[in-house]
Amino acid sequence: MRNPQSTAHLTTYPTTATLDRPSAPLPGPGLKRLVNLRAAALDRDLAFGAPPDASRLLALRATELVHPDNRAALAANWLHLLEVAGQAPRPGRSRVPLCGSRILGAETELRQMVRALSEPVLVSVRGVAAASHLLGDGTGPLYDRRSPADLGLTLRQVTVLLNVS
Repeated sequence: MRNPQSTAHLTTYPTTATLDRPSAPLPGPGLKRLVNLRAAALDRDLAFGAPPDASRLLALRATELVHPDNRAALAANWLHLLEVAGQAPRPGRSRVPLCGSRILGAETELRQMVRALSEPVLVSVRGVAAASHLLGDGTGPLYDRRSPADLGLTLRQVTVLLNVS
């Protein structure tokens, strides 16, 4: 598996998953809780190319990721990130330091990715997982000034991954 510390090497081919398995039992609350607890790791694995049908955890997380409500929430989180990137931290409110200039410099690419994420069309699980992973990766180009990843390029790669056709 590739180094999960960098998203700059994401390949540009889309991966889709067929998760319609009528014979598969519905997940119980324990499995759903486990998926929620491991969401960041599962997103990373899916973003780096793990097949969604490799495990029940990956399959359930993939199903959650591509759901329209999740995609809308993820797009809203990206837009909120863009909004706060240009703001100075408010006294008394702690927040994770952002690489504001890097984020603002990639605004065009970020908005293109958000549009792709928000469109009511089939998107690849890998692309949604990559968008989610990038947003939560504290060692990536959004939060770590030492990250060598080019944020604009990474966002363009995620946008390509979102496209199924």
